[in-house]
Amino acid sequence: MSRPPYLVYDTLDDRREVHQLLARLSPSRRLAYLAWCCRQGALLTTRAQPHVAQRTRALAELARRDASADRRLTFELFVDFWHLTAQYDLPVDRAVLALTDYVRGRPLPPGSVVAPARPGAHAGSTGSRAGARRLYRRASCPPCSRDFPRIDPASG
Repeated sequence: MSRPPYLVYDTLDDRREVHQLLARLSPSRRLAYLAWCCRQGALLTTRAQPHVAQRTRALAELARRDASADRRLTFELFVDFWHLTAQYDLPVDRAVLALTDYVRGRPLPPGSVVAPARPGAHAGSTGSRAGARRLYRRASCPPCSRDFPRIDPASG
């Protein structure tokens, strides 16, 4: 059985490299990169695309003035990146290359490349309502739109 494409890059050195590259970007450029990644992937069964949540945008705004929020934003986007590669078929090799070029000052590649659906895969392919609901729930809750309680650095 062949390994999923994201596992080729799932080594400690590669994860460290992605995290360090994200940390080198300004908060607004990190958000732009995540938005680009979101446009590159989709759930294979429903074509649902993730998006950058308003909460993440607010954290990026706070990260411009607060170093701890900047570290939190970097880690959050790092986790979202790997989640997109595993769950939304983000082409990890293309995404890592785009991140490297973006850190070097080149623009992100234009357009989006939505992966084609697997043959025979569609919502409800399990043949049950519960399976269709499960697929819908996953599609309506993309990784970048988590809504956790906001942490106020002043109260820490």
